[in-house]
Amino acid sequence: MIGPTNIGGRIVDIALDPQRRDALYVAAASGELWRSTDAGLTYAPAWPGDQTQAMGAVATAPDGTVYAGTGETNPGGGSLTYMGTGMYKSTDGGRSWAHIGLRDSGAIGRIIVDPRDQRRLFVAASGSLFNPGGDRGVYRSDDAGATWRLVLDVPNSTTGATEVMFDPSDPQRMFAVLWDHRRQPQQRTYSGLGSGVYRSDDGGNTWRRLDSLAPPAPDLGRIGLGIAPSDPDRLYAIVGRGLLSNNFFGGFYTSANGGDTWSRLPDNAALASSQSSYAWWFAQVWVNPDNAAHAARRLTPPPNRTWGASVPPVELKLPKCELAEHLRQLAPEVRPERVALARPEQRHRGDVRRPIDAHRHEPLRHAHSPSATPQRNVGVIRSATRNE
Repeated sequence: MIGPTNIGGRIVDIALDPQRRDALYVAAASGELWRSTDAGLTYAPAWPGDQTQAMGAVATAPDGTVYAGTGETNPGGGSLTYMGTGMYKSTDGGRSWAHIGLRDSGAIGRIIVDPRDQRRLFVAASGSLFNPGGDRGVYRSDDAGATWRLVLDVPNSTTGATEVMFDPSDPQRMFAVLWDHRRQPQQRTYSGLGSGVYRSDDGGNTWRRLDSLAPPAPDLGRIGLGIAPSDPDRLYAIVGRGLLSNNFFGGFYTSANGGDTWSRLPDNAALASSQSSYAWWFAQVWVNPDNAAHAARRLTPPPNRTWGASVPPVELKLPKCELAEHLRQLAPEVRPERVALARPEQRHRGDVRRPIDAHRHEPLRHAHSPSATPQRNVGVIRSATRNE
C-alpha cells in the first residue's frame, strides 16, 4: 500500500450500544469500525489495524456484545469493493475481537439479533463479488456465533443474501433478499435468476420465495425491502432491472398482507430518473416507524421536496435535511426519540450525523467522517459542529 491512506469509503452501518447511553458503533466500507461514547462528538478506532478494514455490517446484542460482518455488499460501478474475512465478535466494547466463522462469505449485508434470545442471530452473507461459491445465503446461530447453520440456501453460485429482517411484531416471521451478481474483468453482471425476496413463518427454518413481487428473470437486479414497524403487514420494495451492470428503476411496490400479494405504485419520474443506470446502488427502503404510509428510499429529491403516488408524500420529522443515503432508525427500543443519519459526503468520504432529538427539532450536528483519516496514529477524531 503506497497511498492514499485516507480512503475510508462509505458508511455502511451503525449500531447503538444498549449498555451505554450515547455510545454507538460506525462501520466504514473500507475504513474499519469506529466507536463513539459521546453521541458522535468524537470517534476512536474499535477495530484491530492488522485485520481486514472492509466492513459490511455491525449489530449489538442487549448485553452489549458487538458483532461485525466484514466485506462490503455494495459494489461500485467503476470503483473497487473490498471483500472481508467473515464474522467477528467482541464482548468488551471493541477492544478485542474473536473470529466466529463464515470466513468465505466475501461480504456481509446484514446482522440481526433475535429480540427474544440474544444468543440467536442471523446473517445475510452476500458472497464474493468476484468469485462464485463460498458462504452465501442466510445463516443462523443459536449459540452467539459459536456455530452456524445455513437456513436459506442460494439457487446458484453467484447469488448471495443482502438483507434479512424480523417482523417487528413477530420474530417468527422473517424476510430476506437475495441478489444474483458478479464482477469480472471484462464485465459486471448485477442481475440474474437468483435475485428475489423470501419469507419465513417459522423463525427461519423454512423459506418461501415471494414470486408475486418478482418471479425469477434474467434481468432481475437488486431489490430493496422495507417493513412498517407500526403495521408489519405493510411492506415496500424497490426493484432494479436490467442486463449486466445497467440496472434501471424497475418499479416501486407495496404489499398490505405481509408479502402474499403486491401492487405496483404509479411511477414517479423523479424517482425513476434518480436511479440512473445503477439501481442496484439504491436498493434500500426504510419506513417511518410511526406511519406505515411514509416510506423513504436510499436517495431522495432535494430538501423540501417529497415523492409518492397513491400513498401520502414521503417525509420524516427531521430538520432541514435530506433523507440521507444510509438512513436507519437506530434501536427504537432503547431511544425511541432518536435517529441517526449517515451518508457518503463525497466519493471517498463518509460522514455520520450525530443522533438528534427528532421531536425537539434541534439542528443536526455534523461529525467528520471517522473513515476520512483511518491512520492508526490518529487515535481520536473530534468532529466539527455546524448547523444544517
